[in-house]
Amino acid sequence: MRALKIILIIILAVFLIVMALGFADLLSNNVITQEDRLIAITIGLGFSLGLMAMVYHIKSFRFYNNHTSQKKLYKVAISLWIGAILSGFYFSSIGFLSFLGYFLSMLDGSDESIMSLLMMFSIFLFGALSMLEIFILNKQLKKHRLKQETVEEIDFIGN
Repeated sequence: MRALKIILIIILAVFLIVMALGFADLLSNNVITQEDRLIAITIGLGFSLGLMAMVYHIKSFRFYNNHTSQKKLYKVAISLWIGAILSGFYFSSIGFLSFLGYFLSMLDGSDESIMSLLMMFSIFLFGALSMLEIFILNKQLKKHRLKQETVEEIDFIGN
């Protein structure tokens, strides 16, 4: 799971850089249309959710450390959990909607490259894997807390 976490952090960093460059390019145009505003809002939403997910992934990386004390269980702010889940949902939705647009454009006879298809798939896959990792980590933390409470109760009874 540590490797998955590292891969997610790297991919998210690349996505954030691409979104920042796209946003800067969009704002550099002299004429901004209504469609450009909608794209800017979508990119801004994805960028802010992506930043929250990046902070979540970095802060939650220590949960995979084998040297972490069994007694000390760190917490991650609920806002970061929610932001990371929404980020995963955002990226998987964008990837899915891009796939849908790709296949609808194929019906019109439009020609899109394989690179576009791979990018759409990677965006969708990142969102799905990110949400999966969040839910798996949450399940492991609940199991760890339950185990910790049981040990504390046994210690309390023993004293």
